[in-house]
Amino acid sequence: MIDLNCWTGKESKLLYSLRNVYSFPLDAKFTTATVYGGVEIDNHVVVDAVKFLKKSSIRASEVESHKKYFDIQSKENLRDTFEFLVSHGITCSHAVVRNPQLYNELLAIAKPMQQDVPFAGSQATRYATALSFMGIRSSLFTSMKRKSRHALPSNISVYGKEVTTHVDSIVLQWPANVEWGETASQTKPGILHLTPSFGQEMSLVSNIITKSITSQEKEQALLVIGDLHSIVALESENRELAIREVIQNLEKLPKGLKVHLELGSGLEPLMLHMPKLFSLVHSIGTHERDLDEITRAFKGPHTDLWHASVPLSKGVVWVVDILRHVFKQLANKKSSRLSRVFFQSPSFHLVVNRRKEWIFSESGLAASSLMQTKFLCNCEEPHADSHDIRVPDYFPVATIPKSNQGHILSLDVRDPVAMWMEDNDLSYYFVPVLVGEGALSSDRIIGLRESVSAAFLANSAYNFTN
Repeated sequence: MIDLNCWTGKESKLLYSLRNVYSFPLDAKFTTATVYGGVEIDNHVVVDAVKFLKKSSIRASEVESHKKYFDIQSKENLRDTFEFLVSHGITCSHAVVRNPQLYNELLAIAKPMQQDVPFAGSQATRYATALSFMGIRSSLFTSMKRKSRHALPSNISVYGKEVTTHVDSIVLQWPANVEWGETASQTKPGILHLTPSFGQEMSLVSNIITKSITSQEKEQALLVIGDLHSIVALESENRELAIREVIQNLEKLPKGLKVHLELGSGLEPLMLHMPKLFSLVHSIGTHERDLDEITRAFKGPHTDLWHASVPLSKGVVWVVDILRHVFKQLANKKSSRLSRVFFQSPSFHLVVNRRKEWIFSESGLAASSLMQTKFLCNCEEPHADSHDIRVPDYFPVATIPKSNQGHILSLDVRDPVAMWMEDNDLSYYFVPVLVGEGALSSDRIIGLRESVSAAFLANSAYNFTN
C-alpha cells in the first residue's frame, strides 16, 4: 500500500490511489472486439426540456401523470411522459414519435436550441470509439452513412449497410429540481431520447450477430452488443420478432466467443425476454437507471427503489440485493453463461463476478471511476479540491436474510476498491467515484455511459485459464 501521508484530504488520497495502486498486465486483455449496433443516429439534438416544451406550446397539466408512453402520438403523450419521468425521479428513458408530421415539427423547434455534445452516433458506435481510444481495435457492425464512417478512428473497421438517410434524435435534458407546473420535482437530473419510427432497418439486429459469428470464431474473442433498447423504435408487431431473432442467434455463438451486453435505458419492451437474454451473454454493463426494469423482470427485491429520495447509504445495498437475486435466479439454469455484471452510478461503481471467471476487476474499476470523473469535468487531470466523495464512510452491503446479513463495508481511500465474497461463488468489487461540482447536471451525458463501461472492459480480462 502506498504511503499517502503527504496527501491531504480524502479526495486527494482517493485520486492518487486510483491512479497508482493498480497496474494491469497488458498481455492479458482483449486486443480486438466486434461491436454490434442498430440504426446509426447522425445527430443528437440536445435541448433544455422545459424551454423546449414551452416553445412547442406544451403546458403543464393540472393533474400528475401516471403514465409514460413508448409510442408518442401527440404533444399530450409527450407532456405526460415528461411529467411521469420527473415526478418519479427516472433519469433516462426512450420514446418513439410515431407521427412523422409531429416529429418534424418538434425537430424544427429543437434545432435552433441545440447544445453541443461530445459524442454522436449510436450506442455501439460510441462504445467502439471509446474502446479505440484505449487501443482496442474494433469491427463495428452497424448501418451508417459514408461520411460518418470516415469520421471514425482508424482502428475501427465498419461493416454493414451503407445508408443515405439522415437520422436525428431529440434529447430532452433537465436539471436536478426542475420546475414544471405542479409536478413534484425530484432531485435527479434526467434525459428523454425521442427518435422517429424506424422501419425494417432494425431487422439488421439479427443479421449483424450472424455475421459476427462467422467473423469471430477464434478463441478468446470479444463481442459487444449495444442498441438493443432501440428495438422500441420498431412497430410493436416487429419487436417480438426482432428479439426472438437475437436470442436464436445468441444461442448459436461459438464457445470461445465472450459476449458483453451493454444495456440502454428504456428496457421495458425487453422485460419478458430479459432472463433469457441475460443467460446467453457472459458480461453485462448496466446503470442505476436500468435497475427498475431488471428487478421487475426477475421478480426481484426493491421494485420501487429508484426514486430520487433513495439515500446513498441504502443505494449500495439495494444494488447488491438486486444483482445477487439475478445471479441466484440464473444459477438454476445450468446453461446460463452470465458470469459478470458491471454497474455504474453517479457516485460509485460495482462489479459482481461469478466463479472467478473474470480477473483484474480492481484495475477495471479504477479505470472506470477515473474515466467518469474525467469525462464529466472534461479534463485529463481532475483536481481533487473541486470534487467530492458521495458515499458514506461505512454502509451495509447486505439486507436479505441468510445472505451475509449485517456485513458492513468500510471505505478506505488508500485501498479504494473494496472486495467481499458470498458462498464462495459471488465476488463483489466496489469503488467510489469522485463527483465534481455540477457533474450531476452536466450536459456531457451522451457518451458517458459507454466511455465508463468501455474503460472497465478494456482494463479487466476473462480468465481463460480458469
